[in-house]
Amino acid sequence: MSNTTITKQELNDLRKWSRGYVQALLSHDKIYEGYDEFYSYGTYWDVNIHAVGEPNTIHVVAYAQIMREDGFLETNTSCWIEVQRYNFAGEALTMNEHKTSNVDMVLVDVPRLYAWSGRQTYPTTMTLFLDIIGWNDEYLGGKSTEPMPDLGYLEADLLGLALVEYSNNTEKVYEYLSNNLLKDQLTIPFDDKNS
Repeated sequence: MSNTTITKQELNDLRKWSRGYVQALLSHDKIYEGYDEFYSYGTYWDVNIHAVGEPNTIHVVAYAQIMREDGFLETNTSCWIEVQRYNFAGEALTMNEHKTSNVDMVLVDVPRLYAWSGRQTYPTTMTLFLDIIGWNDEYLGGKSTEPMPDLGYLEADLLGLALVEYSNNTEKVYEYLSNNLLKDQLTIPFDDKNS
């Protein structure tokens, strides 16, 4: 895999969350030299807050979480992003550079929506997702969710998560869609070399 990717919005959200969390820990006298705990943040991150190794410094580091095929989250400790450092008064310390490990982020929500939609009759929640992001306009020449698919709470949740993932990782979602939706359509005409 290649470099870790994170949008400015994701990093800002992690920094805001970590600031509030560190402030809450400090207000309850829960931070001390040697403090070290993990907290799951959303689908993608397992956040480590620790005061180990550097005196009077609280480090906040986000490790990538991936969804395994069995539905459980797994933390990849070789894939990380330094979110922020704080002193024991809760003030953010200046960081010279944005540090990351050298591992790529993996999509979770769009593949889950794609897999789940295979259990639905046409039109599916995935079809609606492709209409919303403009994929069907670009590749099929128009919208294709006529009639509108029935959405239960699970489908609505999967659709919402997939749209958030698309907004945070647009290029990676397009790469995923190209690899999974276009390959079957494109191999048929190009495989017939004898005609």
